[in-house]
Formats: sequence, structure tokens, C-alpha cells
Amino acid sequence: MIAFLWMLLGACSNDDAGPSYSELLAGTDKKTWRIYSSTLYGNDVLDECFRDDDWIFERNSNVTWRNTTTLCTNQPETQKSTWKISDDGQSLRFFSGTYRVLSLTEDKMELQFPRRGENYVDVFLKQ
Repeated sequence: MIAFLWMLLGACSNDDAGPSYSELLAGTDKKTWRIYSSTLYGNDVLDECFRDDDWIFERNSNVTWRNTTTLCTNQPETQKSTWKISDDGQSLRFFSGTYRVLSLTEDKMELQFPRRGENYVDVFLKQ
């Protein structure tokens, strides 16, 4: 009977809690994301020059935005900053803004960010 209770309690442990929000965002070392869309009122308004840009989130809280092949006008090739995700995974701060995290999985994140008085939804896919 005691062995049965011990096995039952062991099955309820948090060992299978899954990855943390930081791990989902940056992996075990770093993870590269690419913006797929930026929508406003259901319309994709993302400028084509941003579609091939890489966003590299590192576990040490550094983030690098890298223009790749199609450069946007007056944009540097690389920008660096830091990131911080809230303990509850509901907000993500990087560069000069705080995004509301709508969803975050191993290979997709959806972020809401106010720009020019409107709430845009940006979708990033893992590369």
C-alpha cells in the first residue's frame, strides 16, 4: 500500500513541467526567429524588407536584430539590445518596447504591440 502511494505521489511531480518561457524564447543557448506577419485589423501590413530579418534571442538575455538580404531604407544591418520576459510569460520587453505575449511555443510566437495608437499583432516563426 505504501509503495502504491509513493508511486502515485511520484507521478504528480513537476518533472514534466516543460520548458520555461525563457527556454521557449531562446532555447538552451540561442534561438533565431523571423517575423512572418504584422497585422492590423486582420490585414498584413509588414513591409517586405522586414520579412527576411533575423531576431536572435540568446539565453544570456541579449537579442540581435539582423537585416539579411533585403535591407530596409535607413536601417542598420545589425542592432543589439537585451530582452526580458515576465515570470508569468505575459509580456516581453526588448529594444525599446514591451510586447504582450499572445502565444509562445517552441516554433511560433505571437506578440501584440501598440504602434501609432493601434495594436498590431506580430507573428514570428522559429528558423
